[in-house]
Amino acid sequence: MSPLVRLACLAGLLSTIGGPALATPPQDAAAAEPKTLVELMTAGREFLVATKKDSVPLRPGDWSYPEGFDRWVVFEGRYTAESGIWSSDGLGFRVRNNEYHGCPPNLDRSRFICGGAHSDGYRMSAPITPSDHVVVILGNELPFDDDGNVYRDGQLIGVITVPPAP
Repeated sequence: MSPLVRLACLAGLLSTIGGPALATPPQDAAAAEPKTLVELMTAGREFLVATKKDSVPLRPGDWSYPEGFDRWVVFEGRYTAESGIWSSDGLGFRVRNNEYHGCPPNLDRSRFICGGAHSDGYRMSAPITPSDHVVVILGNELPFDDDGNVYRDGQLIGVITVPPAP
């Protein structure tokens, strides 16, 4: 038997043996996909927070809320489960002199960098995850509910969403 025929027979045998065991039924893959806001954020998906202008207190600096945004502004961010770091920024405008990273107090600095060249990032008082129903935006810890409402001091200030994957 030629080596090419042997290889073809071996490939056919392996696909017969390993095929069904290795294949994931489509319904199982769909069931494992995150669905809730908390699950999506924990999985590392980017989130958007639309909020009323000036409702998220930010440190003064060489920036201002964008011109023409009289009512709403949008912040974007991501939670990284492996490190516990929250990254955030203004969408469509740069917010300077504010902490783009929210850093957990127990961060393993031998593995992860949180902050920038001249900053250690915003220091959270405790590790915060999306399952705590709190989002960290530019040094602000803001509670949210399962419906996507975002609060500050008990007042509704905006909404949070996780856009569909591109």
